[in-house]
Amino acid sequence: MKNLHLIILLAFTLFSSCKVEKSDIKKTSKVNFKQEELIGNWKRTSNNGSKKIIINNLILKKNNTADINFTDSEGTRIVTGKWSTNKSKRIMNFEFSADLALSFMQNKQSKNISFMTVAKKGDNLILKSNKSIFNKE
Repeated sequence: MKNLHLIILLAFTLFSSCKVEKSDIKKTSKVNFKQEELIGNWKRTSNNGSKKIIINNLILKKNNTADINFTDSEGTRIVTGKWSTNKSKRIMNFEFSADLALSFMQNKQSKNISFMTVAKKGDNLILKSNKSIFNKE
């Protein structure tokens, strides 16, 4: 019974902050892309709200590593992380999936994992995270 209350509270928290936004971003169930199309420099062009950590830009490399420039309470810095495509993560009975998963150590104690969706804006691919949009330079 205690677990049921926790699940209901978690579900309410997740879905109570959802809102529908209109944009010119193509909304499709799946955007076809090749992993090679993601390699390169991606710059944040939109930040829809404050977060404890803001990724400013990232460079995705062929060997599935990434240079991540981010800002948090300690300042702005660049770290090396890893990226992969078509990832999913199960937490309790919830499954999270994304086109791109980006992971890096924010500091010695904190690992950050960002799930992103690949979408299209016009003819260009973009990366969308929870609160940010990234365009390829």
